[in-house]
Amino acid sequence: MNDHEMSFIRRHLKYLVQNDNLSVETFHQVLEIISDKAIKQKIKQDFKKSQSYIETLNNFGIINLDKKVVAIIKDKEKRQQVKNTHFFDVLSTHSIVENLLNRVKKKITASITYSIFLVLLAMLANKLITSRVLPKFQQFYVDANIPLPEITHYWFEWNKALISPSVLMLFYLFFATLLLFSINYLTMKQLMSSNSKRICFLQKIPYIRHLFFRIDFIFWLSHLREASKAQLKLTECLHLLPGNFNNVGLDREKLLYQLNISENVGQLTGEISYQIENFDSMSQKIIENYIYRLIAVIMLFISLLFSLIVISSYLPIFQLGDSI
Repeated sequence: MNDHEMSFIRRHLKYLVQNDNLSVETFHQVLEIISDKAIKQKIKQDFKKSQSYIETLNNFGIINLDKKVVAIIKDKEKRQQVKNTHFFDVLSTHSIVENLLNRVKKKITASITYSIFLVLLAMLANKLITSRVLPKFQQFYVDANIPLPEITHYWFEWNKALISPSVLMLFYLFFATLLLFSINYLTMKQLMSSNSKRICFLQKIPYIRHLFFRIDFIFWLSHLREASKAQLKLTECLHLLPGNFNNVGLDREKLLYQLNISENVGQLTGEISYQIENFDSMSQKIIENYIYRLIAVIMLFISLLFSLIVISSYLPIFQLGDSI
């Protein structure tokens, strides 16, 4: 089952729940999008056994909830203390995360692709200048008994070294291409899996890792909301789902203070829903800022590279005129 099919299922189940049309029949109709007949049959059998939409979809990675939370919700469902209407909130959170992920992929892909093009252009210019232009200048300067400008001399010698500008540019191209493929082919299923090698790789990269920490935190808030809707107290929810506030720059004490007050007035679930929407809005702005910074760092590197190439190639011309 691919990411497109899972997105389709989440989206249409959300519509059905919103219009109060979710039933076993409509659930099976939505599952017809799955091209793999074996998986489709397994999902239907799992649902027949569990009689829980959330547990079935969670088992097959279509939604992502902590198994402890799913067990609590299922227990409350059996006692008819919770309805499947809170299923809508789970699907809504996945829509938020999916939109964030697509925004991150689009922005990073565009900036990395542009930088790869510029670095390839710089490599071509550097190869042409160091193999064709600078050797002629060097020979002319030797014949005229005039020393090459220091910058040109160092640049020429650096290009002969083991770690030359071309090697550094090749290293950048390798890393940028690896990052591009890791981001571009990242799926919601991999995002929801803590064991995914692709996610582990992305979470080690400065700037980018903070974006994925924020997505993880939205999932954590979603788990917290579902646990609270299953009539657990806030202290029980936090004990069940300890969250990491350090990676997302939130004031833990302030947030927990607000949630405590909301619980006292009977609006804990509503406040968590507000915090999810607010955090999503903040994350969108932060994504823009992080991408602008990433582009600025890349452009600074490329600008310095082009500046050195231009200075090292044009300086001999100007200095030759002064020497004559």
